[in-house]
Amino acid sequence: MRLAALALLALLSGCFMITDAATRLATELGERAAELRASGAEQLEFRHLPDGYPDGATGSYEITLRESTRTPPFTGALLIADIGSSSHQKHGYNWSTTSHLHHVGVPATLTVRKPAGEPTTFVLRKSGDAIDVVELR
Repeated sequence: MRLAALALLALLSGCFMITDAATRLATELGERAAELRASGAEQLEFRHLPDGYPDGATGSYEITLRESTRTPPFTGALLIADIGSSSHQKHGYNWSTTSHLHHVGVPATLTVRKPAGEPTTFVLRKSGDAIDVVELR
């Protein structure tokens, strides 16, 4: 019985990726940075709409990418706020991560606020091997 339960748990853990809004965006930034790095282009734009489930913004939202450093200790958080939620009112954001820093730099703090259902456009720019997020709109 115990072996069957462990096998089921291992199977399920490989099938379901439960993350929050900030982690999902950081993952997409990594994928898009890899796409830009592999291309001959110097810039890439993509649109992102935060998914409300699981653990994401369901209404108006704000995305902030804080200025980052390229050398340890890495600094610069990615913050997502579900505007009007109690966590946003208390802390100024709901979800945060720094995992995007494995893939992109942020030369200056960027913030955008959007109504529910409206995607954010991200602009990535390549300079040598470095990929930076240079604009949110």
